[in-house]
Amino acid sequence: MDKNVKETIEKLKESIKQLIISHNELKKKNTQLLNEKMQLINEVEILNRDLSDLSNKHEKLKIAKAISTNEKDSLMAKKKIGQIVREIDNCIALLNK
Repeated sequence: MDKNVKETIEKLKESIKQLIISHNELKKKNTQLLNEKMQLINEVEILNRDLSDLSNKHEKLKIAKAISTNEKDSLMAKKKIGQIVREIDNCIALLNK
């Protein structure tokens, strides 16, 4: 019986060592994944800003094109400019509150 107890204890010790090793590896992997997640979040934020900038540029180009073409497009451009002016007025009103 004494031999069985010693074997069991040795097996337990080995199992605990393996668990500790696995735990440490998982902690390292978790840290790596958290770092990667933060990098990806930052990259998404940058890409969203770029998208917003490009969208604004696209709108400006559409307006510029509308102004430089025929009367129908000119009317559309005037409406768009009026809409933008109203949006700016709304923003100013909100800032004044």
